[in-house]
Amino acid sequence: MSYGGREYGGHLPVLPNQVLEVLAPREDGLYIDATIGGGGHSAQILKAAPNSRLLGIDTDSEALQSAREQLASFGERTHFIHGNFKDIQQLVNLAGFNQVDGILVDLGLSSRQLDCKKRGFSFGGAGKLDMRMNPLKGKSLAQLLSETDHKKLSGHIRNFGEERLANAVARAILREFKQGKLENTLQLAHVVRGVLISKGCKRGKIDLATRTFQALRIWVNDEMGNLDSFLAQAPGLLKKGGRLLVITFHSLEDRRVKRSFNRLAGQCNCPPQFPVCCCGAKKEFNLLNKKGLIADPVEVNANPRARSARLRAVEKVI
Repeated sequence: MSYGGREYGGHLPVLPNQVLEVLAPREDGLYIDATIGGGGHSAQILKAAPNSRLLGIDTDSEALQSAREQLASFGERTHFIHGNFKDIQQLVNLAGFNQVDGILVDLGLSSRQLDCKKRGFSFGGAGKLDMRMNPLKGKSLAQLLSETDHKKLSGHIRNFGEERLANAVARAILREFKQGKLENTLQLAHVVRGVLISKGCKRGKIDLATRTFQALRIWVNDEMGNLDSFLAQAPGLLKKGGRLLVITFHSLEDRRVKRSFNRLAGQCNCPPQFPVCCCGAKKEFNLLNKKGLIADPVEVNANPRARSARLRAVEKVI
């Protein structure tokens, strides 16, 4: 794939060449794109495998509609369901797509989501304090901030953002929010930066507010819980020879995927001091890339969001 243009509704899929190489889609195959987003990866799969069919899932109704439009030329080869990939077993049953040849999940945000101020994912503008992947369901960031306390918020920022100054950041966020001075993402980012700079942190290539924004988004959407639920269900949906691919964007996601895939491949994940294996590791899959695949410099130059992307994959052998 060329990296020179913005395809599929302005969203350029990450690791496109690696996805096709590892998934190896075959004619007449059944595939699931469980976070279809802009439809870029799905279009690749459908083009590469004539007569294949694909189920596209997304919790974001706007993204799903965009994918419908972008993939309209594939006609009845595509089927779409609005839902969260954490419920993949139920969604796949509804679509009649049991025992598939491949499943793909891209855990990143799309450019469209980042650019939409009303969604509140970016600190590039004065967006709403929302951050919900599905804007029609669940509580917004503002609602959650009104209900939480310092201890819980600092825990989320520390655990999900790996921010060492989580206590100070959480204290400042709640203080400004309760005083009515925190009404949008621009103000939120300003508060976070102010705390970190006052503690001696220096500005760098990565914005100082990045870790906190990541943590808040993960909290709002229960992203780690959703991923764990998906990883527990998805392997059972594959036929022998089927492949499961997951694209992660930060270490919290990647560690979960790595542990899950190692367990599927029969590798024990128990602590070294355990006398016997208690994790239930049983070899049912082969690891297709032990360290994961990353973007090359050409792709990163054309699509900066690919810089932190990592693709891991397994193949079912029994």
